[in-house]
Amino acid sequence: MDKPLLCVSACLAGENVRYDGRSVFHPGLWEFVTEHFTPLPFCPEVEAGLPVPRQPMDLFDSPLSPRAIDRNGEDHTFALTRVMRAQIRRLCGLPVCGALLKSRSPSCAVCRRIPVFDRETGRACGESFGLFAKMFLAAFEGLPVADEHVLAGGKAREEFLHAVLARHTFSEDRT
Repeated sequence: MDKPLLCVSACLAGENVRYDGRSVFHPGLWEFVTEHFTPLPFCPEVEAGLPVPRQPMDLFDSPLSPRAIDRNGEDHTFALTRVMRAQIRRLCGLPVCGALLKSRSPSCAVCRRIPVFDRETGRACGESFGLFAKMFLAAFEGLPVADEHVLAGGKAREEFLHAVLARHTFSEDRT
């Protein structure tokens, strides 16, 4: 494989999978991704069978083990977890060298934690990474991860690129 394999939130790849159906595609970011990486888009929520558009979800209960519950009170944690575990198993069999995940997503938030709410009071009771991001970080410890804000430009973008390229070179040297 010429370019490093990068797991990418599908919404950042230009797929209209967000809860509200809006695009968050940034051509400059995507140009950077496709120039340097082989992207592997994935959306846990759509893969779990949730429609587009859909009710927004938030994380509730415990920051250590949050539940993904939509604005109608429907708990999607089990369906999401099932799909995410299958995706992680699939990714473990691939030479993934990094990930670009969507900020502020209940599934993918990785660089900045998002609030976890208490169901009774509706108040924030802590913070957590997104459900998929937590699984990804546990399965791929030490792998470079970023969100679209980190890759907006500057030094952080270059550091991410070099970290992923180093991981790619290391994995190729071992085969």
